[in-house]
Amino acid sequence: MADIARITREVSDLRVQLTRSSLGDFAKFADGAEQSMAGEIFYLNHAPTEQVIREMGERGVSQRYLLDPEKYAPVGKLLDEVGATWKTYGEVPFKNHAKGFVRETGGELEAFITTGAFTSKTAERLEFVTSFKGDAAAALRGVIDAGIGADVKKMAAAAREAAKFGIVVNDSMAGATYLTDSVFDLVKKARENIVVSTKIYSDPRMIKLVDEAAARGVKVRFSDIRSQGMHGNLLVADDSMYFGTAHFSPRSLANGDLAYRKARDLGMVVKDKAAVDEVLKTMDAEQMPVYLADEFAQTRSHYQHIDELGKYREKITELEKAGTPVSDAQRARLTELEEASEAATDRWRTLRTEVRERRDEDGITFASPAADVPLDPRAVGVKPAGALSGALDGAKAMLDSRAGKIALGGVATGAAVGTAYAVSAGSGE
Repeated sequence: MADIARITREVSDLRVQLTRSSLGDFAKFADGAEQSMAGEIFYLNHAPTEQVIREMGERGVSQRYLLDPEKYAPVGKLLDEVGATWKTYGEVPFKNHAKGFVRETGGELEAFITTGAFTSKTAERLEFVTSFKGDAAAALRGVIDAGIGADVKKMAAAAREAAKFGIVVNDSMAGATYLTDSVFDLVKKARENIVVSTKIYSDPRMIKLVDEAAARGVKVRFSDIRSQGMHGNLLVADDSMYFGTAHFSPRSLANGDLAYRKARDLGMVVKDKAAVDEVLKTMDAEQMPVYLADEFAQTRSHYQHIDELGKYREKITELEKAGTPVSDAQRARLTELEEASEAATDRWRTLRTEVRERRDEDGITFASPAADVPLDPRAVGVKPAGALSGALDGAKAMLDSRAGKIALGGVATGAAVGTAYAVSAGSGE
């Protein structure tokens, strides 16, 4: 394990947005590609983006991509048509969830990272979009090319280099855990405020760390992004933030230890108060209600019923497609789940209304938390958090405590947001 402590690198022209125009932003980015485009595509089912890729081919742009091994077929056909090079991230259960791109124009590299897939639904969602140039863009291209080349050693080295710029990668094949390490480290170092905004919040280690932060007096707030059309995952810790494709569940943070999903995810960690404030103000402008810990826990229990129904419907659909008869017992179970899901949805809507009314009264927002934000009642004294130890002991898919730590420091680069890092005990090797 290489010791790269106290190495800092500056990001040139870094810009961060929380926006509903991620598809259009990518189209503009791709339109500027002249020599080459390297990228990672999770899912593509969006005619305008397909046309963008075709037009790059017509302009003679050399294209190469890393695809998801489950969703690659239609994308691969399109890429073959335009003469692009592509490869899947191994085979299922490996999952390429990363969405990063680097273009070369006039000999200059520029990077683009998004949390949104290329689907029509993304046009309705709030996604994170970031762009940057220079050495940081070269580092991201190294990550992409190592993935396409399926070279584990190069991937480990590329992930380590990218982390110096705050570009954090989880790569199951290479064992890189920079994304997981940085998220946990942000929570551990938080002293005043934490905001958690994610579709899935179920990793027991993450929950324990957030509970412990609440117990030491950190004001913890949550966003129920599934109700607000926000898709990008976010963790704010004081003046720093992580945003990226990894949500806070074992599927994303276990980083290869799960038998059924071995993920590759990509994100960025930024220390800059102005950038953090702008993101939180955007969430408030979108009228996203602020959930406190006990309120957010209730939303998760409601979603469990909704998710269970979705999975069972998929199972029934697969049986019907295969021509396998669906039994009366299976149909009865489907009806039972539909009724439970409908009741859970009603409870969730009621809770959302109640939360909005409470915030109108107490004035708590994402950008301006009130001084008396209550502690998570599960975490006072860290006793309830300690009760998670059984779950932690039983979670064989979890990472062990070997994770390296990322300490943050910030520098300004003109009008853009700058990031510098001091990385110790680099992970992934």
